[in-house]
Amino acid sequence: MDEEWKKNAQRIQEEHYKEAQRLQEAFEDRKLLSIHEAGHAVVAEHFKMGVVRIVVIAPNRSFTEIPNRQPIKETLSEDVTMTFGAYYAVLKETNDQYIANVHCGLDNKFLFDLLAAFSVSEEEQKELAKNAHILAKQLVEKHWLAINKIADEVFEHQQISGARVREILSEQSYRDTE
Repeated sequence: MDEEWKKNAQRIQEEHYKEAQRLQEAFEDRKLLSIHEAGHAVVAEHFKMGVVRIVVIAPNRSFTEIPNRQPIKETLSEDVTMTFGAYYAVLKETNDQYIANVHCGLDNKFLFDLLAAFSVSEEEQKELAKNAHILAKQLVEKHWLAINKIADEVFEHQQISGARVREILSEQSYRDTE
């Protein structure tokens, strides 16, 4: 019995290590970071936030820069939706909720802190999240080709301008109307 228990414990430990390693590799994957940031950028552009640039160097050194925009309660739904845009982009790319969540860890902390700062009730949070999930998912689906093109360019050059993001989105919109 003890020998069987040890084998099971070792197997579980090895599986846990492999899963942790897989998630760490996904977190460090610059291509997935590029997809993540492209998801933010597409949603930011939907809300006319004016993306300045996207930078992807390494984990915790990637961001979608928008002009100095202080979060206020009136734009909270936009901020929540922009956060979920990154989640849905990574989810669409990987079809793996765990990896999508790993990529959104810092974003989720930002949201939690923002919701707490504005004293948003649990009921309001649920409504915000529900609406943001729906819109973010729709925008990622609609602009998937543009997200990939943006991500490819960011991956290749480590950064691209907001003007280039808008150009890619415009090209996709033009193709969609043909």
